[in-house]
Amino acid sequence: MDTVRRRNEKIPQDIPRATTTGTMFFSLAMAEQKDSFPEALINYKEAREKVNGSVPFLHALSKVVALFSKPHSPV
Repeated sequence: MDTVRRRNEKIPQDIPRATTTGTMFFSLAMAEQKDSFPEALINYKEAREKVNGSVPFLHALSKVVALFSKPHSPV
């Protein structure tokens, strides 16, 4: 944890981070607060499109990882 904390301190605060617990596409907690509901709705829809657009790629990646992570029997 100390290593992660030290590395995190070197990254500018406005840059999103990925952790060992998963991939971070965007952070609602770090999202810029919008002045109006219509602006916030547009921001939400854009983020949703990014996440939904990544699903096919993540599905394919999971198949590749599963293929290469299967234990091999000794020959």
